[in-house]
Amino acid sequence: MTNLLPDPDPDVLRIKVRELLRAAAEAGSIGPHRQAKVEAWRERVHRTAGPLQPGQEKRLPQLHRQVTRKRWLERRCPRCGADSGQKCAVDTVPGEMRRVPHDERLKPIIDERKEQQRLRRPWRVYEVTCPDCGQESEQRCTTLGGPHRSRVELAKKYTRLKKAHS
Repeated sequence: MTNLLPDPDPDVLRIKVRELLRAAAEAGSIGPHRQAKVEAWRERVHRTAGPLQPGQEKRLPQLHRQVTRKRWLERRCPRCGADSGQKCAVDTVPGEMRRVPHDERLKPIIDERKEQQRLRRPWRVYEVTCPDCGQESEQRCTTLGGPHRSRVELAKKYTRLKKAHS
């Protein structure tokens, strides 16, 4: 495992760690220090290669692909302690720097963006209680032709109020 690059291809990493786990299982008792290293590699492959989606051969999207490069180093990394503007350190190789930041550093950026999008989006008709038939949010109006006009107007009014307060 020591001959891997700091950020290897996810498929190569998955194969190498699978071999390591198999060798560790065959060895039996390997001691607490080596066991900790095996666990670190298991965790690394889970983070780097990402879990496979059930029933598919496609990995879940990696967070560094969801954040623009200029924002990668805005914050301090909670995992490796890299300050703002510095690259993240590789967990397993002292002194080596990662090509992409840790997910823990990027997750708050993605969460903030999602929250901003949620706050900017308009109210949807079925998010408000219907003043005519009394149906609660997420429940359809009792009419056959869709929501009552008053419910549509109420959603528009809430959207205008939200934009006025922003």
